Amino acid sequence: MKKLFFLILLLTGAWSRSYAQTEEVVPPDTVKLGVFFTSVYDLNLAEKSFTADFWIWYNYTNDSINPLESVEISNAKEFEFQSEDVEKIGNINWATHKCKATVKKEWNLQNFPFDKQELHVEIEDAIYDSEQLIYIADTANSKYDKNIRLDEWRIKKFKVEQMKKNYETTYGNPELEGSSEYPGLVASFTLERDGVGLFFKLFIGIYVAYLISLSVFFMGPENPERFGMIVGALFAGVANKYIVESLMPQTIMLTLPDKIHNLTFIYIIFHLIITVLAYRLTVKEKIKLGWRVDILCFLASIISFIGINFYWVYEAIQHTK
Repeated sequence: MKKLFFLILLLTGAWSRSYAQTEEVVPPDTVKLGVFFTSVYDLNLAEKSFTADFWIWYNYTNDSINPLESVEISNAKEFEFQSEDVEKIGNINWATHKCKATVKKEWNLQNFPFDKQELHVEIEDAIYDSEQLIYIADTANSKYDKNIRLDEWRIKKFKVEQMKKNYETTYGNPELEGSSEYPGLVASFTLERDGVGLFFKLFIGIYVAYLISLSVFFMGPENPERFGMIVGALFAGVANKYIVESLMPQTIMLTLPDKIHNLTFIYIIFHLIITVLAYRLTVKEKIKLGWRVDILCFLASIISFIGINFYWVYEAIQHTK
């Protein structure tokens, strides 16, 4: 009798534990989320940001959740929602609102102005973690307005995909250990800059500075006015560098504008050294040798300068393909 009692007790305990475990495992709610971008603008290199206007919609069945109140743009400097609306269609809740967001962007300017950029807008739930809620991307309906026009840019690709954002903190939640994970969706644009016209607009000044310094080789080795031309070319190059840098954020990477400006300064200094050498030859009454030095240095300078610039520009253009 005792054995039968203990057997019934054991089976009852096992069933209770199994029932409790079944009760604890609650599948997360799912929300189908999509976006439609009406505009992308104010691509600000200096402020490291861009601005976008877009609609977000949510399809879900659990009436107790409200993604309109829990969602945020996690990589935005600032954002605001408006025109909120919720409709019940059958057993599905259809919620929508419009968002304006100024989004943070670390621009990769290594190949500026022949650069390619990725713009990401990260939509994330700020209340429900991944064990409570899952976002499913509405890829079929998520698009952008084809009338969007960006100065100097071409939109090459657009996509949306769901994500899970992991944080190395539990935010004090006693049910979690080590880290926490929240559902989200990321919308991405791939942009290519049409940089040919901008390139000549930005660098015409530095190339004029180089040509001014190159002209000293035709002034004669005995002409002291060559020094004034070199100084003028140097100031023109520095002025152009400041203009270009004012359009770009501070960065530690060596960009194409940095390479071109630094190379031009090196060549201007080289022209100054040759000018000093030619003038010294004139003092020693070796004018013919001075002319010979000028001609050889002119050819070496212009051929190598054009070749290096062509290689760097070609390499930058290839990186955008």
